[in-house]
Amino acid sequence: MIEENRLSNPGVLIVDRNPVIIKLFGDLLKKHAMTCYGATDYETFDAILFSKHEFVLVLIDLAGFDEAIWERCRTIHKRSIPLLIMSGRSDTGFQADIVQSGASGFLQKPINISSLLKIINSLVNHESPGPNTPVAGTKQ
Repeated sequence: MIEENRLSNPGVLIVDRNPVIIKLFGDLLKKHAMTCYGATDYETFDAILFSKHEFVLVLIDLAGFDEAIWERCRTIHKRSIPLLIMSGRSDTGFQADIVQSGASGFLQKPINISSLLKIINSLVNHESPGPNTPVAGTKQ
């Protein structure tokens, strides 16, 4: 499934198994003048990631994805695209996977929209996270 809000490039790639969540995040980010692309599966994720589009951020909810997601996260990191991971998990091994993936930030579900927008703003604008901005390994 591909969701595209044509405002301007570059854009944000939203990866989530649930198309409703992609639409909700896409609508939210559209209000903040961002172009959003969505993927619910690996095939679509890969097609968009390696398309002609430029991305300022990739936002991934890990729920429902297997271990193959980590290789895609490392690819995103190698391309110097900020990566924000969301998940309900927070165990030590999982946090190590997040760090090894090169993620720029981590938000634990349920997602606080204010925190989400703060970290997206800091990543998109290449700013250092503020003292209250969630980063990899922190709980919200």
